[in-house]
Amino acid sequence: MTPIPIHVQSSLKQHLLQAQVLAARQSPPPQVTPSPDFHDLVDSSDGPWGCWPWIGGLSPQGYGMTCVRRAGFSVATGAHRVAYYLDTGYWGVGNRGPVIRHLCHNHACCNPRHLLVGSRASNVWDSQMRRLGVDLVAVRMLVEQPQRRNRARAAA
Repeated sequence: MTPIPIHVQSSLKQHLLQAQVLAARQSPPPQVTPSPDFHDLVDSSDGPWGCWPWIGGLSPQGYGMTCVRRAGFSVATGAHRVAYYLDTGYWGVGNRGPVIRHLCHNHACCNPRHLLVGSRASNVWDSQMRRLGVDLVAVRMLVEQPQRRNRARAAA
């Protein structure tokens, strides 16, 4: 694996903080009910940090597609968006608001650890990092592991 430059790690830390701020702005979270077979259509056999591809229907762009119940209506949406909602409670504010980014660049992936809310500019930054050969999932692992250890120490 390519060594990850410090400036990339600090940039991703800023993007993670931005995601927390964007998620905090949504209140209250909408009531969204995924289809009962949602988890059956996610292949999580690659472990907690691996890609979890959607094995249901795909959009022409390769995004997993599923239906949810929202405000009494059945709405088609991206499976990655539902996975992020189930993990964080963040749904978003519509087509013009923040996007759910794939740090792994696998459009079918539904692993919440590979997903992050952000702006369209953040999504462009992700693409630039990928072209430079940076594995953003590995960077996120590096950034989050010390934070988890520090929280565990503080709780003890």
